[in-house]
Amino acid sequence: MNSFRKPPVAALTAAGWLLAVTGLAPVAAADEATGRTNTITDVAGIEVGQVTDRANITGTSVLLMRDGAQAGVDVRGGLPGTVNTDALNPVASQAFFHGLVLSGGSWMGLGAYDGVTRYLREQKVGHVYAEGKTVPGVAGAIIYDLGQGEDFARPLETTPDHGFGYQAAKAANAGPVAQGSVGAGTGAGTDGPGVRLKGGVGSASIDLGNGITVGAFVVLNSFGKTYDETRGCELYGLHLEVGNEFGDTRRPPGGCEPGSANTARDPGIDENTTIGVVATNATLTAPQAQKMAQVAQDGLARAIRPAHTMNDGDTIYSVSTRKAPAAGPEDFTRILEAGANTFTRAVDHAVLKSESLGGRPTYCQTFPGACGEAAPAAGQPGAAQPHQGSGHGGPTVQPAALDSPATPSLAVPAALLGGLTLLLVSIEPVRRALLRQTTRWHRPR
Repeated sequence: MNSFRKPPVAALTAAGWLLAVTGLAPVAAADEATGRTNTITDVAGIEVGQVTDRANITGTSVLLMRDGAQAGVDVRGGLPGTVNTDALNPVASQAFFHGLVLSGGSWMGLGAYDGVTRYLREQKVGHVYAEGKTVPGVAGAIIYDLGQGEDFARPLETTPDHGFGYQAAKAANAGPVAQGSVGAGTGAGTDGPGVRLKGGVGSASIDLGNGITVGAFVVLNSFGKTYDETRGCELYGLHLEVGNEFGDTRRPPGGCEPGSANTARDPGIDENTTIGVVATNATLTAPQAQKMAQVAQDGLARAIRPAHTMNDGDTIYSVSTRKAPAAGPEDFTRILEAGANTFTRAVDHAVLKSESLGGRPTYCQTFPGACGEAAPAAGQPGAAQPHQGSGHGGPTVQPAALDSPATPSLAVPAALLGGLTLLLVSIEPVRRALLRQTTRWHRPR
């Protein structure tokens, strides 16, 4: 068992003492449980497929809603790349949509859209206009991930096209979603201490306990940081954890690395655009779907700072699969809050499940001990190795989570060190609970 999450009796006693002093118990989470896989496919009616090209460091992710879904969109970044967003305006005719394509490749990556529509037409999914013929509703967005792969030396880089979209759609299924450096997140990045860190694909879900499920899917490729330099470089969204989904992730024991204030950047590489989807099985109207996309942007802004800059194309789609009854006012308010929180959690999963690729380190490698134990550096035993060769393959299998925090090197007696460790271990869950409670006390009315 995990010693960080399951402290011994002495640690529990210390935790009880702290609760007695503060007068506050951890937030009850009886109504907060992730879905079966803690990914967006826990929302009935959602399927996900991905194509990953590790040689050229790009890829495509596709979400399918074969039965049709009410959809919305909210674009807040200053440099977006999208297709069919106008059709999702609440004042438009609001035909149901059947697919969403998220892709690398900058504006050229929108070519993957054609492959998704081709696949759906072959499957006779979409709006029927003649016997056996359909027009699928598909929208999409892209991230900028150019200049990283082995194709950079060629006159034209490989960017996702018809084939990427078709194969990703063909691979779509309702099983657990592969996360990290896969699909549209293969070439994604996020700001780090003087260097770009790996971004990627992340997903999360929440079961509201009333028959309604909310899920999120994120492609993290942000201009801003996902960690708080004023709080020891802890992930912004860590306090929204549901259950033990983040494992031993915590504030880095050593705080921020020296030089973390260094803001030097290479502006030519993928410093823009986080895109994603928030979905529910509840039946929503067109304005409600639009509002869900808008509020999910609050979840993005909680997880990434700064967000929605002129260097970002931040775009979030919303989906109502209509597999559950219409949401009343109270349920709809809960859906909005859950959508924002789930999007934040999905961003953190993208950070934690990324792999070093193209010479870029991960958050866990950059801040030793933040993820329970320092992740192996690229090229070291246990590190993810870049795929050799060309072409695009299936989703990458992520390395197993590491269990034990790195042991600090301190010249103190072992007994004293052990006692301090137990105290710190006992305080961490309480601190997170207090942060969750503070978030609830101060949420807008």
